[in-house]
Amino acid sequence: MKKNEQITTASSGDQMIKATQYWLNKTYKEFESTGRYTRISEDGYFGEGTLGALIKGLQIELGIQNTSSNFGSGTENAFKEHGNVERQDGKTDHIFGIIQGALWCKGY
Repeated sequence: MKKNEQITTASSGDQMIKATQYWLNKTYKEFESTGRYTRISEDGYFGEGTLGALIKGLQIELGIQNTSSNFGSGTENAFKEHGNVERQDGKTDHIFGIIQGALWCKGY
């Protein structure tokens, strides 16, 4: 996700949350037809929908087939098995993008 990516939606809500919502919808669009991802509103407000989308995105990246809006023991174990999340400049990593987006949504 690019921090300065332009979002063309209404001016309400937080721009970084909108950027996260837009990125999630764009990145996981292909998983909507199978029910593994549900499109969320790009309104700039952080709530259960955005949190659930972040969790589903993470589950998709971890290879979990039956995604849900819960970060339960299955997600926790798969994340531990994944190992450290590291990024080098210029490398695209969706898990890093999910963590970055979650931090933006929480105001960091």
